[in-house]
Amino acid sequence: MRSLSSLRPVLGSVLFLWACSSTDEPARPEYESLFDPLPPPTPDVLRGVWGITQTSNEGEANLRFRFTDGKLIAGTRCTYNFDGATPLVTGQTTTLETDALDAKTGSFTPGTALAFQTTGNASGIRTTCSGSLRLATYEFAIQSTTMTLTPKSAPGAPQILTKIGD
Repeated sequence: MRSLSSLRPVLGSVLFLWACSSTDEPARPEYESLFDPLPPPTPDVLRGVWGITQTSNEGEANLRFRFTDGKLIAGTRCTYNFDGATPLVTGQTTTLETDALDAKTGSFTPGTALAFQTTGNASGIRTTCSGSLRLATYEFAIQSTTMTLTPKSAPGAPQILTKIGD
């Protein structure tokens, strides 16, 4: 019995340290990590972060998708070409159905349609940032770090995405 009682203070210390390590800060949304520096992309596989950028006179919208085990994380970062505007970031996560994460070709289906938006205000100008992905089955074909993405179960034109990183 003596050895068991000698463990009690150690166990109490471990529990106390664990309890003290939590913070009151809200968890960072998963989609924000899409815009962090990323490891170099692994070519010829779906797994990783893919993106497409649209540019206009007002600024740039950068849409990114992370394909990972059982999960699809989507996010958009919008930057604007006028004084006082700060970038806006928004996104959403859903489940992912695919058996081709580590393949050059295949298909995937998001668990739900994705539609996300946020707004801001810079020098009296309202700014909006949004992104979406329809609920459909998509076929993909990858060549190195370029993916052609085609909706299979819904009408739509193929999109070309570039692999940003892993």
